[in-house]
Amino acid sequence: MQNLFPIESHEADAPFTRAEMAATQGSHYSWQRGIEPVEIPVSVGRDPAVISVVLVLIILTLCTLNHFGKMISEMAHDLFSLKVRENIFDDESTTDSRTYIFLFLQLFVSESLLLYSCLANPEDYTTYQSLNLLLGKLFALTTSYYLFQMAAYSVLGYVFAPSALSLFLKGFNASQGLLSISILMPAMASVFYPEYGSIMVIIGAICYIFTKICFIIKGIRIFYQNFFSWLYFILYLCTVEIIPMILVGTEAMNLCGLEY
Repeated sequence: MQNLFPIESHEADAPFTRAEMAATQGSHYSWQRGIEPVEIPVSVGRDPAVISVVLVLIILTLCTLNHFGKMISEMAHDLFSLKVRENIFDDESTTDSRTYIFLFLQLFVSESLLLYSCLANPEDYTTYQSLNLLLGKLFALTTSYYLFQMAAYSVLGYVFAPSALSLFLKGFNASQGLLSISILMPAMASVFYPEYGSIMVIIGAICYIFTKICFIIKGIRIFYQNFFSWLYFILYLCTVEIIPMILVGTEAMNLCGLEY
């Protein structure tokens, strides 16, 4: 049966006369050979597992569009205000625990992709198995960082302001929810347009810093009572914000094989 694979045709090599056609019967010339296969390099944008997760995130995001504006408003209130929302039980909140779970999963995936774009060398991962293993480790790292922060803020609020603990934790979760929404598009862009990965990482870092500053300001408003409160605030910054972030960054560099 004649080979039906695509052929590489060059006009100069093809026979034009009957004599040339007869002379080339049964021979293998360049114009009769198939296209040489080229191995497609491993890429996060071609990873079936990553694409599946991205599609699920997009679908879940679309499912929240009908109450997206109210959800943003509620999280902004929890992040900036020190007052409990009135009639919270009369009007069902759109940012319930299920919504936050989705937002946090989306956040961990987005942060993992941005860390990969920032720190990893794609040439070091020649199989999708090794790539997925790295992304899984980064996902576990970002999840652990959130759980540590949640535990640390719970202890901090319980010790220094038990009456405002709920407001403090709501502010933290709201900051993470808003961060999840804001870095979703940069994370997706870093997957499908890796040439703009550095720009997307910068955008993601700006979003992270902005939400973190807003949350820290709320913490100051809750815990500040007198001049000596600044000492506790400095200790808080070092033990809960700065040192853990440095440790997470160091571990992410280790996972990606970078020396520091």
